[in-house]
Amino acid sequence: MTNKVRITAIASIAMALALTGCAKSFQNESATPSNNQVSLNTELSLAQAVEIARKQVSGTPSEVVGKTTSSGPVYVVKLISKSSTKRVTIDANSGAVVSSKFKWNQQAKRQVISQKKYIERSKITLEGAIGLAEQQSKGKAISATVDHAKYPRNYEITILKDLRTSTVTIPFSLE
Repeated sequence: MTNKVRITAIASIAMALALTGCAKSFQNESATPSNNQVSLNTELSLAQAVEIARKQVSGTPSEVVGKTTSSGPVYVVKLISKSSTKRVTIDANSGAVVSSKFKWNQQAKRQVISQKKYIERSKITLEGAIGLAEQQSKGKAISATVDHAKYPRNYEITILKDLRTSTVTIPFSLE
């Protein structure tokens, strides 16, 4: 009798965990954008912000995120160079560079250098991947990043369409 109770309890816990996981998975696919993501119309696109950041500082763009700050919407672009990672903040309406910060995390150094090598070998740039994702989904890109695998192979672009977000994956090499 106690074995049946234990099995039933374990089965109930497993079912609850499975249902919770399913709910989170579903919510991520159709969740509305959070307050810190730029989701309203801005003068500047995500791809344009990456271009401005690339011209401002040297490095390989690996991530761009739209955020809303107290001074208005901005894009934060992460670029990787040999000696550091750089974060450039750009006003999403005017295109002006708000700030530029340099950072190096010794623990993540190998992963960042690996990411840089794979991105540089890619047949498509971050800006190109953003354009393709917007074209495919007919939505607006609100963030873009490189997948966080040990050997990255894809750009992951978050798209806003009809007040819902979805992720579009663009492979480094389109063949």
